[in-house]
Amino acid sequence: MWNNKLKIAIATKNIQEIDLLINSMPEFTNLKEMEEAYHLIIQAKTLLELLKGDTLKEMNKIKASINFLKSSSHNEKKKFGMSFNV
Repeated sequence: MWNNKLKIAIATKNIQEIDLLINSMPEFTNLKEMEEAYHLIIQAKTLLELLKGDTLKEMNKIKASINFLKSSSHNEKKKFGMSFNV
């Protein structure tokens, strides 16, 4: 049951559910369930690392856009021979 829930959470990229499931991992009764849980946790870790990388890329794009807007805004102020404190 737990393994199936984790599979679904990984497939849907539901980070909150993955976190909840990993923090409430049951004690497994047989080796097959333990091995499956191990592999699912590795998949979850890989997914989290991928999403973290994607987030970092998006943050860098936003940062570059902000810097561009700031520099464009600064150049616009100079064009008119006036400066404003914004």
